[in-house]
Amino acid sequence: MGRFFNTYIADIYFASSKNLLSEGQIKKSADHIIKAVRFNKNEPAYRRQKAKVLLATLVWQDEEEIKDKVLKELKVAQELNPKNLATLRNVIPLYYLLSIKDVKKPNGTENIDSEYISETRNYFTMLKNAYPNDLGVFADIAEYEKKLGLINDYNYTYEQAMEMRPDIVDWYGAFK
Repeated sequence: MGRFFNTYIADIYFASSKNLLSEGQIKKSADHIIKAVRFNKNEPAYRRQKAKVLLATLVWQDEEEIKDKVLKELKVAQELNPKNLATLRNVIPLYYLLSIKDVKKPNGTENIDSEYISETRNYFTMLKNAYPNDLGVFADIAEYEKKLGLINDYNYTYEQAMEMRPDIVDWYGAFK
């Protein structure tokens, strides 16, 4: 009964954290996701949400310290359920955000955070190797490789996607 109660309370805090973050209430959102994780440490979605909230706190906190915490949460989320494709795909944009210096500046190589780009590239490569026939994975990754200016990586992703489904690659937004 205690485990059920903890899971239920954690889900409530998780949902609240998502709502608060969407409303721009970052500090309250952070408080709620911390409580959700306390009640259920083994839910990858909570770690993913915690990483999102941490990224949002970059507005007022030391960037390096926060980015290290974000990376830790992303890795924990992956380790908790390494075969959960939803978790693995949903953190792709978070790795992108981790790898850029300033979200207000244009995308490209001059806006890459050299401390974290290798982590992002390794993650993208791991996903492409783990799911070599999943066009959705390749499309998600292609979008962010292009934004990061990773032209060689993007070209490889594009070529692999073309081998899978050239009909979709021709019209899908991530490949244009």
